[in-house]
Amino acid sequence: MFRERTERRSCRTAAALFALFLSISPASRAQDEDPRQAWKELNSRVVAAYQAGDYADATALAEQALALARRSFGEEDSDTVTSMNNLAALYRSQGRYGDAEPLYVKCLETWRRVLGEEHPDTLVSMNNLGALYESQGRYADAEPLYVRCLETMRRVLGEDHPGTLTSTNNLAMLYYSQGRYGDAGGLYVKCLETMRRVLGEDHPDTLTSMNNLAALYRSQGRYGEAEPLYVRCLE
Repeated sequence: MFRERTERRSCRTAAALFALFLSISPASRAQDEDPRQAWKELNSRVVAAYQAGDYADATALAEQALALARRSFGEEDSDTVTSMNNLAALYRSQGRYGDAEPLYVKCLETWRRVLGEEHPDTLVSMNNLGALYESQGRYADAEPLYVRCLETMRRVLGEDHPGTLTSTNNLAMLYYSQGRYGDAGGLYVKCLETMRRVLGEDHPDTLTSMNNLAALYRSQGRYGEAEPLYVRCLE
């Protein structure tokens, strides 16, 4: 669920690509009409190319899938918005932030209008746009999105929900990136306490959360507090 500070493969990347793997699996094909079937088949090829590491081919196929969805289903169809998110995620993974941003913005605007502010798909889109801004160092743009996402997750899903914990970690890491260690620390501590209670001491997500807090303490020169956390992670 969480990324470790020293590794750049992040929970945010996973979240941004979540729709790519969730919504394009080739299920329920028999009942589809031709355009919908063609869309699903294109997206299956996107997944195959992405998993093979052929990002150029995956991107070209995702562009085709979005064009087909817009033409056949309209801008507010869920498959069209999914295609936007998938293509934005691929652009972002290649550092094409200028291409990704308008797609993420359009996704969020559409989900807000169609599904409402508190729907899980809206919150994922909000997180994705925040993650894109953070990737660009646009912390002032990312923060209100992360804050809003976390507040809504807490209210709608509860403190212990995995989505809430991911959102808490995302905001903590944004603060950490800006050197706002006091703000980050409270969120990291909250994550770790909840992980220990919900998942147990030895769960991989708990250990990653522990490592994040240790990294924060180390950055603050609080070596005595960091050491036992690092040791526990390694045991």
